[in-house]
Order: sequence, then C-alpha cells, then structure tokens
Amino acid sequence: MAVRLRTRITLVLGLSMGLIAATLVAVLYRQVSGVRFDEIRDQVQLVAERAARRVDGDAHARLTDPDFLAAKPRAAELAEQADYKSVLDALWQTYRESRSRRAHIVNIYTMAPDPAGGWLYAVEADVDSDLDVYDPGDHYEEGTCPAEVLERPTADTEFVTDEDGTWLTGYAPILDRQGEAVGFVGVDLARQDVLGRLAPLAQWFVLLGLAGLAAAWGSGWLISRWIARPIEALHCGVREIERGNLEHRVCANGADEIEVLAGAFNRMVDAIRERERIRETLRRHVSGPIADKVLAHENGRGLLEGERRRVTVLFCDVRGFTTFAETNPPAEVLRTLNRYFATIAACISQHEGMLDKFIGDNVMAVFGAPVPQGDDPARAVACALKIREAVTRLNRERQLAGEPPLGVGIGIHSGVAMAGEVGTDERSEYTVIGHHVNMAKRVEEIARAGQVLATEAVWQEVEDLFDADGSGVLETQAGTKLPLYAIRGPRTPRRGSQPKRKKRPSTRRFLKVPPSRN
Repeated sequence: MAVRLRTRITLVLGLSMGLIAATLVAVLYRQVSGVRFDEIRDQVQLVAERAARRVDGDAHARLTDPDFLAAKPRAAELAEQADYKSVLDALWQTYRESRSRRAHIVNIYTMAPDPAGGWLYAVEADVDSDLDVYDPGDHYEEGTCPAEVLERPTADTEFVTDEDGTWLTGYAPILDRQGEAVGFVGVDLARQDVLGRLAPLAQWFVLLGLAGLAAAWGSGWLISRWIARPIEALHCGVREIERGNLEHRVCANGADEIEVLAGAFNRMVDAIRERERIRETLRRHVSGPIADKVLAHENGRGLLEGERRRVTVLFCDVRGFTTFAETNPPAEVLRTLNRYFATIAACISQHEGMLDKFIGDNVMAVFGAPVPQGDDPARAVACALKIREAVTRLNRERQLAGEPPLGVGIGIHSGVAMAGEVGTDERSEYTVIGHHVNMAKRVEEIARAGQVLATEAVWQEVEDLFDADGSGVLETQAGTKLPLYAIRGPRTPRRGSQPKRKKRPSTRRFLKVPPSRN
C-alpha cells in the first residue's frame, strides 16, 4: 500500500528531529551529570580534608613507626591505646558530621607510606560492619592511590575497584607539627551511592528526552502538513481533472515554487477546458476522428476562427414530411424524424463529413471543413448514395410495420465558402456560409425523392468514380446556367473496356497568390 507524502515527510522529519533531540539530551545529560559528579568528588574530598585536620599527625606517625608495627598490633587490641584512640575518634567525628550533611560515607581510614613501596593501613573506622577492619601495618597495593595524596587534597576522577568493592575516594594529607606529610585520610563513597545521587537527574533527562521526542514528532507533523498541503492540493486537482471536473482551481498562497506550480496547473486546466470546449463544438458536427484531427492541427484554434475553404456541401430533405406531420401525433412525428436523422447522421459520420445542422426536416452536411480529406466531393457523393440506400432499407422496414415510407432528396455542390465559428459567447456553432452553400440548397430543392443531384463542379471531380445522367440545368440569380447530374451509383467498368485514367485535380484553386510588391 502506498504511503502518503505527508506520512513520509512526518516520518523523515520526526526521525531526524527525534535523533537530534535525543543526541542533544544525551550530550546535555553527560555535561550535567559530569558537573554533578564533580560536585560529589569535591564533597568527598572536603570530608577527607576535615578528617585530616582533626587527626594528630604526630600520633599517626607513632602508629606507623616501624618499631611499633614490628609487634604486629591488632586493631581490636588497640582500642584503648591513646594514639590509636585519638586518630579513631577524629575519624568517627568526621563520619558523624558527614552523615548529618547527607554525605553517605561507607569507609574512612588513614594510611602511611610503606618504605618497601605501597601503602600501610594505620587506623580504620568500622563504618560498614560488612567490611573487614584492617590492622595497623596491613599492606595496600601500590598504584591504586593518586601519587599526589601526600601533597594536596584530591579525589579519584573515576570509580576505582579493589577487592572490597567499587568506590569513589577522596584523599587529604595528614601533617605533623613540622608540616610534614606522615600519611593521608581516605574517604570511600560506594559506586551505588554515587549513581543513586545521579538517578533523579537521569530520570529528569529521560522525561526531557521524551518531551523532546514528542516535540520533534509534533514539529515534524506540522512541517509536513505545511509542506504537503499545497502538494496535496495539486494532487486533488489532478484527481478532479481525472473525474472530468474542469472547473476545479488550485489555490496556493505565497510566492514560492509551489505557487508557481499551482499557477501553471490552473493555466493548464484552462487550456484543457478550452480544448474540451472546442472538442465538444466539433463533435456536434463532425465525427470523433475528424475532431481529433482538428485538435491535433498546429492551427486548430485558427480553423474555428474563420477562413475561406473549398468545401462540398450536401443537403438532404425528407420528402412528404409536411403531410406526414399534419396527419400524425406529435410524438410519432418526432420519433420518425429522429429515426431518419439518426440514419442520415450515421452515414455522414461514416464518410468523415461534418454534420452541420438540422433545419426542420432538412440535414446539412459539409465535406472539406474543418479539415480537408483530399477527396471531399467523392466522399460527399458516396455519402449521398449511402443515405439513399439506408433510407430505402428503413422504408422497407416501415412498410413491413404498416407505416408509410418517406423519401429523401439530396443536392450536392462544391465551391469556396467561409468556414468558422458563428454565434455568441453563450451559443455558437461551426458552420460554412456563402453563395455556394445557397447553391447546394437550391440543388436539393430540385431533387426528387430518391434522387441525388450534383452540380458540374462536383461531377468534374467524381466522373471517373460514379455513373450519372444529365438532369437539366440550374439557373443562378446572375443568369448563369449550371448543369446538373443525377448520380446513379458507383461506376461499373464495361467488359473489355479500359478504365479512364483519372484526371489529376487542378491545384490552382488551393494556391494562394501573394500580393504584388509593386
């Protein structure tokens, strides 16, 4: 199933902005948690400094004297020893003070440097009963304490793991009366306690991250809506055009590319609507293929605006219709007339003529406009013969049904006429007008029922294709006499005779002579 553009834009923007928001929150959390971690380090270091100031440096030096440690004293046995008790009391006092300040110390002790390398335990307060209490002189591995512990107060920059657990430790040097460092105080804070202090901060940042993701998706949806709305409007416009709604307009505010595209789309729809209007105008008069040829013509619109063109005009009148109309009900009259008209129109369309108009019980057809076929007189004559044949079949059917037959008289004439769209903005039609159109009408008026009369202008173009008999003359208003020919049917070659070579029609009348330059 296709995913909508707005959904795709929302997904892309949401994921992109969500990733950016998550990255920013992660970086911000790392910075803030780093600041908070440094605060905890400073707090642990401060506790160590307080304890170091309380410890008697000389007493601590005596507890770590090699001669004293040679006896391997036990912590449990030194509870009442003055130096040990003094240092232990200082540690416990500092511990209790830190507890009141919510510094969750889990271990506090003192150490001194081992002449053999590393460190020696001196005094340890039994803060956590789960941990073993080291005796004075117990060795502590070298390298786990910062090198500057005897120079200045400091703290670990990261958690340190030993056999007892994972810690964050603060250190402060113990000084004797001469200001010499004789050891240091170590204060341990368990890793889980540090993380416990950072947990609320992490929770807040998780909520901040979720809020950022929600804001990112919401912003992505709004932006996608802003981007996709004009595109969806264009898509809707295309769908409306597909449904045939050529009145649909696309509205897009702004001066960006979308607005330009919407304007181009509306202009395209206007062009399609104009094209469809021309097509419908043509289809009322000509067959579909002819209409398509007009529209495909490079000057298709010009064909409708007006031009002089040589055409062949055919008039077909239903004979005896007036009497039939006076003696039959209106519904029967219209039904019969429409049946004859449908038969005649089918023949005109079959020969690619233009059905110009219905005039009462008369039909006017034009061959050669709006697009010439090259053999328009022949098409007109063939169409007339086909009409006569179709009407004969229709009359046989009417006679079998007990209805009276109706004949048709057909007149055909060729000449130059003005072709174009005639009428008003509200109502117009494509037609041909002029003297030669009137002449075709006069020829039709002379034709008897079942007769196809053509003028000499037509006969000269088709005499190699059809047989005809002379049928008198038609006198024009100017006194000119035009010979008429009654078309019998297609020419049938006689046995043993050679068919006449068809004369090439003169093209002189199709040439436009440019005006003189003189």
